[in-house]
Amino acid sequence: MKLKINANDTEGAAGIQVRYRVADSGQTFAVSQVSSVPYYIEDVAPGYYEVGVRKKSASGKWSEWATGFSQVCAVPEQFTAARSSNNFQVYYAINGDQSRFQVQLTDPNGGTSVKTFSVEGTGQVAIPIVPFIVGSWVLRMRSVCDQEASPKYVSEWSDNVEVEIV
Repeated sequence: MKLKINANDTEGAAGIQVRYRVADSGQTFAVSQVSSVPYYIEDVAPGYYEVGVRKKSASGKWSEWATGFSQVCAVPEQFTAARSSNNFQVYYAINGDQSRFQVQLTDPNGGTSVKTFSVEGTGQVAIPIVPFIVGSWVLRMRSVCDQEASPKYVSEWSDNVEVEIV
């Protein structure tokens, strides 16, 4: 999973440090010098994190740590898919304020594509089935918490759902 660390009022800082550790673990913080926030830490274990940011003034003094707790980019609560006419009908429920999600489709020949959608109040979306590719398709879904981040701030993938196309 990716961990996003953000702070206000870091403009003009001579330096910025971020730190994180698993919440309530008593572990030593991992501390990094960064050039800007938000800052994304790749490949951290899923969980809830205690995070902090501090800035260095022009005189070289570090501020106190501004601390808080992470918001995890949550995996969709519900994800199912079925064939409906010439479409995969995808049903989902997302817990959080994510405005987008992605569905990965893997065809029976191993080809993969990822489609990005806006979260709608209906909790469902239709994805056209590629003609003439029959067999077992595998679909999975993930939440997109920050589309503008590079790389994107996304959740882990959901469990796979198989849909047979004959």
